[in-house]
Amino acid sequence: MSDYDYIIVGAGAAGCVLAARLSENPDIQVLLLEAGAERRSPLLSIPVGEVLLMGNPKYDWCFETRPDPTLGGRRLQIPRGRLLGGSNLINGMIFVRGQRADYDEWASQGNAGWAWDEVLPYFKRLETSVDVHGETRGQDGPIHVALPRERDELCDAFLAAAGEAGHLRNPDYNSGEQEGFGYYQVNHDQGRRSSAYGRYLLPARKRANLTVVTEAPVQKLRLEGERCIGVDYLSGTLQFARARREVILSAGVIQSPQLLELSGIGAPAVLEKAGVAVQHVLPGVGENFRDHFASRLKWRIRQKITFNERTRGFALFKEVLHYLARRRGVLSLPIALGHGFVKSREQDPRPDLQFHFAPASYGPGSSRRLDTLPGMTVGLYPLRPESTGSIHIRSSDPAVAPVIESRFLEHEDDQRRMIAGMRILREIAAQPALRAYCDHELSPGPEVESDEELLEFARTQGDTSYHPVGTCRMGKDELAVVDQRLRVRGLRGLRVIDASIMPTMVSGNTNAASLMIAEKGADMVLQDYASSSVSRQELFSIVEGDPEEQQVASLLQRSEDYARSLYPAESVHMLDVAQLKAPGVSFLVAREFNSGEVLGCGAVVSIGNGEAELKRMFVADNARRRGVGVRLLKSLEHLARRNGARTLLLETGVSQPEAISLYRGAGFRDRGPFADYQEDPLSVFMEKTIDEQA
Repeated sequence: MSDYDYIIVGAGAAGCVLAARLSENPDIQVLLLEAGAERRSPLLSIPVGEVLLMGNPKYDWCFETRPDPTLGGRRLQIPRGRLLGGSNLINGMIFVRGQRADYDEWASQGNAGWAWDEVLPYFKRLETSVDVHGETRGQDGPIHVALPRERDELCDAFLAAAGEAGHLRNPDYNSGEQEGFGYYQVNHDQGRRSSAYGRYLLPARKRANLTVVTEAPVQKLRLEGERCIGVDYLSGTLQFARARREVILSAGVIQSPQLLELSGIGAPAVLEKAGVAVQHVLPGVGENFRDHFASRLKWRIRQKITFNERTRGFALFKEVLHYLARRRGVLSLPIALGHGFVKSREQDPRPDLQFHFAPASYGPGSSRRLDTLPGMTVGLYPLRPESTGSIHIRSSDPAVAPVIESRFLEHEDDQRRMIAGMRILREIAAQPALRAYCDHELSPGPEVESDEELLEFARTQGDTSYHPVGTCRMGKDELAVVDQRLRVRGLRGLRVIDASIMPTMVSGNTNAASLMIAEKGADMVLQDYASSSVSRQELFSIVEGDPEEQQVASLLQRSEDYARSLYPAESVHMLDVAQLKAPGVSFLVAREFNSGEVLGCGAVVSIGNGEAELKRMFVADNARRRGVGVRLLKSLEHLARRNGARTLLLETGVSQPEAISLYRGAGFRDRGPFADYQEDPLSVFMEKTIDEQA
């Protein structure tokens, strides 16, 4: 058994960011567990290498959906990275933050701190924007974001045709205002993939306080009561790692809910069917699965200028040499070069469709095999799909893949937007700038014209865009899995920090948002660490004296700030500083034994004649359930006794029914004399600590 402050499960984009940021503090011991191996292959750094990595079980979990009745019973592949670095090493490198309104909507749903203006600093922190500048862009972050290294003749024609059709050019779709067309911004640095693995994790691995274990699949989370204390994982044999502070799930949209359910956290019906004992009821686990479901239209091109020709025979040999010599050419480019963010209806307030232009064409469905003839493809999808599915375990065996119910195109709005998008694309292709290149439409073909036929084409030939989100949704309602600080609701010592926490889909590719979530999540973890950073042997500390003294004032302000950051204002009863200026005032702060988390803070005021008044600053809601409030009150009683009090009075206004119940549990009667109580080892230890500090 090994102890760490934080255990991070999953070394994808979010896990790499978290491991790097948390381990920046040398006092924090971090364990990063990854089920996949650490792979060494040039394909991982070559932008176009994704084509050969997806579907390869060395690099990809190769998940697939159940037969989807909305798609005629088809199964779809859901690639997820199976290696140190995760999907960030096998994706298309497209860098899209989303729209301002996406994040403002999250905040409006009760997720304080997640509005655009509040997440923008984290987007800026994570990037170095090479080609696009402005007040919304970062200049010194780990991830390099740049335009493709070379322009493409066919992409230029596509963008010109969009302009002829009345669409705008947008020089920076990542500014928060997204509408328009242009070249994609891509996370690459001089023709090499710029990933969270390479830019965050690799530099951090030299730190002595960061331990990285690969090929170590976590079997389940270990719970004690309402606290997650660690994880069981395989590394040769079954191992247990204890978390002194928190376990952080960053296993992704499929495996984060899978691990919660394997650990008995989820909907009882799901757990019982899989043979897992219920530990904590959380019905939203695995629900709210969303992804971008795309249709791909392709055209035959007259000129031999597409990737189809440039990646065959002697032409490919020349491209390889060009890349090795100068990091340029086809191998330096993403598969999708150009973008369009458009409205499906003119009256819509913001774009709801995304187009991906590629100077290449492929076989049907999810095929990644290039056609032999010259071709171009434009994929499209509704940006914020209303159709939702689910991901749930089918067995208590961690090696059994979960069931993925996709239900794509189930919602009528998604169907309408898909049809509208295909018609907009055809209008663009008919403009003079593209007519000079397009010979004819290959797929779905000009004979497919009615709404019903276009929708049927989408159902039978469409595919996922590999942007799953939402299965551990952030929110305040009963189906939310985490709160706005990404803590699993109803449990202590457990967070989820990855794309699964997204309440709704962001408008575009999801990797940039996942990196932002990890940066912001790391800040939250470190803020809580700083708020409770005390000796691990310290359970209670006591400060007596004038509240204006630096030590007392600091404690008072720290307690107030911490309480108000965690709990609703109406549940925090703070002392008026003016009341604390009188002599005979004593403070007591309750801290969680292992983590140092502040659980409660109170004061006893001696008022003479053998009486003392209890002034409760706050007792955390979860502390009440754990009995910490009772212990805090017992210690306050001990403090009052030591100061000569025979009767303890309750502060007026504090005697809510739950508080009265709590006080009686500690042996108090409202405005009554002290009552004897059963001493327990923890109370004895607390009293000894108090006496030593007095």
